[in-house]
Amino acid sequence: MVRDLGLPIEKIHACKNGCMLYWKDDIDMEYCKFCGDPTYKPTRDRNPLRKKFLYAILRYFSLTPRLQRLYGSPTTAEHMILHANHVMGKGSICHPFDAEVWRHFDRTHPNFALEPRNVRLGLCRDGFAPTGSMKRKISGWVKCLRFPNGYVSNLARCVNMTELRLHGMKSHVCHIFMQKLIPIAFRDMVPEHVWSALMEVSLLFQILCFTTLDVRKVQELEDSVAVIMCNLEKVFHPAFFYSMEHLNLHLSNEDRLGDPVQYRWMYPFERFLRELKKKVKNKIHVEASIIEAYIVEKN
Repeated sequence: MVRDLGLPIEKIHACKNGCMLYWKDDIDMEYCKFCGDPTYKPTRDRNPLRKKFLYAILRYFSLTPRLQRLYGSPTTAEHMILHANHVMGKGSICHPFDAEVWRHFDRTHPNFALEPRNVRLGLCRDGFAPTGSMKRKISGWVKCLRFPNGYVSNLARCVNMTELRLHGMKSHVCHIFMQKLIPIAFRDMVPEHVWSALMEVSLLFQILCFTTLDVRKVQELEDSVAVIMCNLEKVFHPAFFYSMEHLNLHLSNEDRLGDPVQYRWMYPFERFLRELKKKVKNKIHVEASIIEAYIVEKN
């Protein structure tokens, strides 16, 4: 039934260790060519006609028919070609097609860009720890915070009062903490020069996360971010700095070349994965259970 609706699912045999897929030329292989483990589970029945049971199956959602289905409805089709009718604001970026990367792609592939129904795909890829005597104050302060419903997840669950640390913070919670809470939490707990350095970082993330970016301001931020990081180095131990802190130097440039961060950050996908986990009804076959429930919901 699902196939007739234009949403096919292809089941591909896989190695139980994740080494390979038994696909195309390898479809008839019964042992993994990398680890040597068998494809099928052993059985006591020697009857060659008896059904064999696989160790692992990859369920592949064919992409092309799902994209075609989006053009089957006038509502979704309008959103799919929105970029063709968009007028870019001067000196501002509010959508990926306002950014330099989109325009560079159009110049590089002009024939592709001429057809507005062509689809550009992006791939989704998958904290802060107070130190010293302020740990207990910060942890207790965060644990007692209350936010409007839907604004942020329950921060109290991220506080471990025994170890005096924050843990399990999703990307959205980290953004809220960096942009909104740091200036308030540390205002009366640290010296002025320390608070100023933290405030500059908070403002950095606030500007980077605007829904509409001012190209001039982003350029100014790109020129000043090195100074902001140097101010942090004056107040924090060198052990605090590793690759994630260094990435801050490149975020403003990425915003200017790419698009507003809300089109690229992770927490919408984290929320979606949470919804998928709720669909598990058979804990022996978790993936299959999720897929079957997802297909039924979409149809």
